[in-house]
Parts: sequence; C-alpha cells; structure tokens
Amino acid sequence: MKIPPEFSELCQYFDPWIIDAFPEEKDVFIFALKQVNSQQQRVVKDFIVNVLENVHDSEELNRIWRAAKSNALFESDSDLRFFLEELVRRIDHQ
Repeated sequence: MKIPPEFSELCQYFDPWIIDAFPEEKDVFIFALKQVNSQQQRVVKDFIVNVLENVHDSEELNRIWRAAKSNALFESDSDLRFFLEELVRRIDHQ
C-alpha cells in the first residue's frame, strides 16, 4: 500500500514530546491538524479509511505506522486502530 506523504507529514506531530506538552488529548489533535491544510487532511482521511477497511494484517498495519515516522508507540494493534479512527473523527468534526 502506497503511503501518501501527507500522512507522514501529519503523523510527525504525534510525537511523545509534543503530546506531553498538551494537558488534554483533544488539544494534541487540534494542534496536529492545524499543521496541515484541508486538502492534506482529506488525503490523510481517505488513506486512513482505506487502511482501516482493508488492512487486517498486524505486520502491514505496523509497517504503515512506522513508515509515517512518528515516534508515538502503541501497545497493541487495537490501540493503533483506535488512534486512527479517532484521527478520522477529528478530521470530520473540524
């Protein structure tokens, strides 16, 4: 699966150092989404929806996340999927 550069660009803002700077989770999403424009957000959303619907292999899911070059780590595939679902929700409700 080809990973759009917009996904990596957005995911770099989900770094533990940045996350720790915000008292509430919602603020991290707000900050990160403000770093990319609406067209980039649409590309990211479409990509994530495709991943959530079509990637069922743990190895592939984690390869995609590692390729995003974010330093955020997830304890399980479920946690990563939940994060990606939340990111789609946040894009939709801006």
